[in-house]
Amino acid sequence: MFQRKFNFSVIARGLTSLGLLLSSGCVPYDFVTPTPTALPPTAPSCAPNGNNFYTTNVGVIGIQNQLAATRATDIYNLYQNQNNLELARSQAINLLTYETMRWSHIEDVRMDDNNHVRVVATFFSPELIRAILLNYALLNTNPSPLSGSNLLDFSNRILSTMDSQNQYMFLIAIQPVTANKSTAPIQIRSSSFVLENNAGKRVNVENHDNFLDQTLDFLSKPHAGFIFYPMGKVNGGECQRVLDSARDTSITLFIEEAQLGADKKTVTWEIPFAPPLPVPGSIPTPNQNAALNPEDKIPLEILPELNLADTAYWRVWGQFVWGKATLDYFSLR
Repeated sequence: MFQRKFNFSVIARGLTSLGLLLSSGCVPYDFVTPTPTALPPTAPSCAPNGNNFYTTNVGVIGIQNQLAATRATDIYNLYQNQNNLELARSQAINLLTYETMRWSHIEDVRMDDNNHVRVVATFFSPELIRAILLNYALLNTNPSPLSGSNLLDFSNRILSTMDSQNQYMFLIAIQPVTANKSTAPIQIRSSSFVLENNAGKRVNVENHDNFLDQTLDFLSKPHAGFIFYPMGKVNGGECQRVLDSARDTSITLFIEEAQLGADKKTVTWEIPFAPPLPVPGSIPTPNQNAALNPEDKIPLEILPELNLADTAYWRVWGQFVWGKATLDYFSLR
């Protein structure tokens, strides 16, 4: 197997709601929904105070991060301490399947009865990254990428590097589907994706993969690429966090002019971020008896078929996310 060092540049580059304005009294008032406001596009990015989103152990996100670290370490120890690599890899893929589903959202956008586009957005949370790094470490065991350290230290170094990049990372995939071989154009520009938090603040993409911006049609192969948002923006002379687990229950991405044929549509993705009650969620213990084939436990460069059952779809999508984040699929060619 081809061995290489971990690609830091790829993986590292890699909301309270507004309410109605209520008034009371004998004179009737209109109910007005506040219009979300975009931060000035020229507002500089900044590093929020205590910028440690990927390595935090504070609050709900921090508790989940620690739980994910413990779960990943337990799985890796099946290989390191019990020499059971295949069981470890099966459980690692199960964990990746769960985390990928947890941090993704699918939108199927229809042009007509014969043609639609599936667009999948996946947010690279600390939990998901730990699951990817676990699978990476179990695939590359000779020599080990851990270089004498344990999985926790190795993963924390990668996450710390991502903190220093000061960017949130998303993977976007576009899958056209046609029943009548339509060549109608599809344009979903990566630079047009907007992130909105629960305070109604909108932030534009800071960096993105250009190959997402090609004009496609319904016969085109699926496309996928990364988009990046700043963790902080200067607003009113202060560096404000774009996402805050004390405020933001979801991560909302939207694009207002996704072109499908002659139509332009608004597409919205909403990924749960932090629960309204400050309680940590659970990370399921992987199924000890999951029967997986060798091809189910490797990184992929091909998107899943749309007709797969839910569990199989998310497993393959997780393998694809892993492959795109680390480029590990090159080692299997």
